[in-house]
Amino acid sequence: WSLFVTDARVTAKEAVVKVQCTVTNSSSAPREISLQITLRDLKGKTAASAETPGETVAAGTTVTFSREIAVANPQVWNLDQPSLYQAVVKVISASAALDEETTAFGIREFEFKPDSGFWLNGKNFKLKGVCLHHEGGAFGAAVPLRVWERRLNALRDLGVNAIRTAHNPVAPEFLDLCDRLGFLVMDEFFD
Repeated sequence: WSLFVTDARVTAKEAVVKVQCTVTNSSSAPREISLQITLRDLKGKTAASAETPGETVAAGTTVTFSREIAVANPQVWNLDQPSLYQAVVKVISASAALDEETTAFGIREFEFKPDSGFWLNGKNFKLKGVCLHHEGGAFGAAVPLRVWERRLNALRDLGVNAIRTAHNPVAPEFLDLCDRLGFLVMDEFFD
């Protein structure tokens, strides 16, 4: 849970993506640490890459690295084409990779306007949502992903484009599935 990817600016020609990662030096000595960041598109092709400047991290301490990276001609995430990228972040020390984490993300821009409602990538539309609990009926809380996929596809056929989770945290796999299928999610942690 140490890697965060957010959109700083999005246009048709370029998106600036902010990658933030928290690194803890669990060793007994200080280490010179940097991050090697690779952004991959849907086909696995490198869309952009960068490296953070090195920083000495004292033993037992935590440092947060942050880097903005430009992606040319981005494929934006939307409800009809939920294009997802992957951020692959490697923790580097003495030219060796100590750790690696990958997270999926969509490049998109959204806002709520008081007079017109929700906007995604410059387009205004209505949220047509349902509330879903974390459990899957007879399956209880251990819901196979295929059950969620069938349920979400049936909801899509009814015109649903947004999901509000309720009462208990949902599985990360459920949120990933919503990203892949093109659903907006209002992730409610607790009531």
